[in-house]
Amino acid sequence: MKQGKKLTRKMIKFLEDKGLNPNEYLVERKTSKEVGFINKDTKQVIYFECDWGKV
Repeated sequence: MKQGKKLTRKMIKFLEDKGLNPNEYLVERKTSKEVGFINKDTKQVIYFECDWGKV
């Protein structure tokens, strides 16, 4: 598993729209089609399809 990175403003808004608390997540992987978030406490990775392109 890669080291998590800080969220951008678009990612924070994206997580809030999904009903998740952005303070609990870091970015694990981002591509033009999907993005993976790591939960800081449980270390679980969640992948979402995204359409915003390069973030």
